[in-house]
Amino acid sequence: SIRAVTPQHLLERSQRLRRQWRNFTLLAKNYGQWTTIRDWVSVDEHGQPTPWYTYPTTEFLSHLDLSIFKVFEFGSGNSTLWWSDRARQVTSVEDDRYWYDQIKSSLKNENVDYRLETDKKKYFSMTDDGFDIFIVDGKYRRECLEHVVQIARGRGVMLILDHSDWYPTSLRVLTDHLGCVQTAFH
Repeated sequence: SIRAVTPQHLLERSQRLRRQWRNFTLLAKNYGQWTTIRDWVSVDEHGQPTPWYTYPTTEFLSHLDLSIFKVFEFGSGNSTLWWSDRARQVTSVEDDRYWYDQIKSSLKNENVDYRLETDKKKYFSMTDDGFDIFIVDGKYRRECLEHVVQIARGRGVMLILDHSDWYPTSLRVLTDHLGCVQTAFH
């Protein structure tokens, strides 16, 4: 079937395209998304490392004073570099030798304890109750979460589970055993 193109139709289409272009420009320039996509490395608008979390998550965290907190990351990356500029101490465990070497060469702050661990049991049990913020963004997510649940019980901690929508069973562990309040950033 042939559809008639009216001036109103063209105007509406033009307005939608302008809004899409404005949105693209905002993300590409103001949030560094163009460079992130082009170079496949997560950076902000100034080319500085940023976690590969959703933009609302990073925006929220950027407004907090994190300088007194100790952070433990399961899995590393530009988030390790980002946290090292904001937290008192960062401990990160990585299981991939290539990725470990990539990030290790970029570390500049002395507040980072960066570890390579390929053994599954050692990997998820490398943390203790001395941390305030836990990030689970690596291998063995369920085991890492179960371990964090054991050591964080009864304490106020922040836990970031990247791609939490991929792990609904793990989310139930957190709400059932820690009474966590989930805040989803899309």
